[in-house]
Amino acid sequence: MDARSLFATEQPTCFSEGKVSYTCWDFDGFKTWQQLGHDVRVVRSVETRTIRRQDTGQLETLKSDWVWTTNLPPRKAGTRSVLCFGHHRWDIEERGFNELVNGWQADHVYRHDLNAMLAFLLLLFVLPHLPYHDRQ
Repeated sequence: MDARSLFATEQPTCFSEGKVSYTCWDFDGFKTWQQLGHDVRVVRSVETRTIRRQDTGQLETLKSDWVWTTNLPPRKAGTRSVLCFGHHRWDIEERGFNELVNGWQADHVYRHDLNAMLAFLLLLFVLPHLPYHDRQ
C-alpha cells in the first residue's frame, strides 16, 4: 500500500514547538524501492504557522506539507528527529544550491558524477586567475 493512501486512514500525531504546529504521520516497512535492498520509512509533516505580513500588518496562516523518506528505524530516530534531520538537510541543500547559482553561475550540472562536479567547481575557482582569462 502506498504511503499517501495511509495518511487518510491513520490518526496523526500532533504537537507544537515554538510558533509551529505539527500534524505528523510515521509509517515504517515500505518495500516500494526494491533497488535499495531494504525497507524505507515515510514521515509526513503538515506544519502550520501564523506570521504577520510586514507590508500590511495582517496575520497570515502558512501551511507546508513535507514528506520525508528515510532508512532510519523508529527506535533510532523518532518522528521529531526525522523532521529535524529533514529540515536541516533541506537548509544545507538550499543554501548550497543558492550559492552555486547566485555566486558561481552554476545553473546546471552537466555531468551527474561526483568527480565531474568537483572538477567543474574547482575549474571555476582557478579560471579567473589564469593569465589568458578574459576579464571583461
